[in-house]
Amino acid sequence: MAVRRFWRPLMAGSQCQEGKALVHSIILSRRSRSQLLPMPWPARRLLQYEQPSFSLLSMTLTEFTMKGFRAFLAFLILGLLSTGWLQGAPDAEQAKTLARLGKERVEAARKTYQVMWTNYREGRYPADTLYRWSVRWLDADRQLSDQAADQLAAYKTHFERMRELERLVISVNRAGQATVDEVSSAEFYRAEAELWYLQARIGK
Repeated sequence: MAVRRFWRPLMAGSQCQEGKALVHSIILSRRSRSQLLPMPWPARRLLQYEQPSFSLLSMTLTEFTMKGFRAFLAFLILGLLSTGWLQGAPDAEQAKTLARLGKERVEAARKTYQVMWTNYREGRYPADTLYRWSVRWLDADRQLSDQAADQLAAYKTHFERMRELERLVISVNRAGQATVDEVSSAEFYRAEAELWYLQARIGK
């Protein structure tokens, strides 16, 4: 009964901050558990749940911060990779290979066009085949350099080829060896090539 009378005011006072502090000070002032007064279970549960777990809260916040930082870092790396900032430029060996393949493409288109030009005059290929290979030659020339002067020169050379083709088709038609549609097709090829050349000159 005496113990209950002792703890009852403490439990009543524990409803405020001063009471809680008093309970903690009494318990912590003892040197061993044997010196503590018998404690009813409400007081024990009060002390058990009132002690804050700052270490657990700190650990939770740290883990959350680290996870967020790792996710941010992963998104940042993916973004840099997608924009090419972390991708190295082609090395010298790759650049040489690209240049060599580009020149080989131009040379192959040139040879094919010249052979077909000769064969057309002998009636072996239609004018449309010459036109398609001239455009391929133009594309190969343009991909060798992105300089404006080189681009203009490629368009000019294609225009000159198509102008010469138109003259040849007209001449063959007068000899009775070319149809009217071949003449109109050659006119289209020349007009298109001239348009591309003029657009390149004015920067369109």
